[in-house]
Amino acid sequence: MAELFKNRTNTKGLHMHPSLAHMPMQQPIPLAAEEGTFSLTPQSMTDYLPQNFTFERVRRLIDPSTGWNGPEYWQQHALQMSMMEDCITAVELIGWDGEKLWRLLCQKLPVPDDPPTEAQGLAQRVV
Repeated sequence: MAELFKNRTNTKGLHMHPSLAHMPMQQPIPLAAEEGTFSLTPQSMTDYLPQNFTFERVRRLIDPSTGWNGPEYWQQHALQMSMMEDCITAVELIGWDGEKLWRLLCQKLPVPDDPPTEAQGLAQRVV
C-alpha cells in the first residue's frame, strides 16, 4: 500500500497506478457544491478511494512485531470528524480546497491572551 503513495503528495492520477489500473471507474455521488467550485469525476473519485482504503488498513492494523496498535493510536491521536456532518461542512467553508483545509488543520493553537491569526480563526471555525 505504501508503494501507491511513493513520491506523491496527492491522489491525482492514482487510478492509473499498475496496482489499481484494473479497477473500474467509480461513479461519484452528487454533492451540493456550488457550481464551478468542485468537480467530482469518475477519475477523481477512483483516485480518492485508495487513500481511504490505505488509511483504514493502517488504522485497524495491530502489529506485535513493531508494537504498532492502530486502534489505540486512532483513539488517542486522531481528530475524528464525521464525513458528512463535519468534513463536507469544513470544505464548503474553504471552497472545496483540500490543501487549504490541510494547512488550516495544521495551525498551532493561538497563544493564550493573544488574538488568533486569520488562519487560526478560520481553523477554529472549521473544527
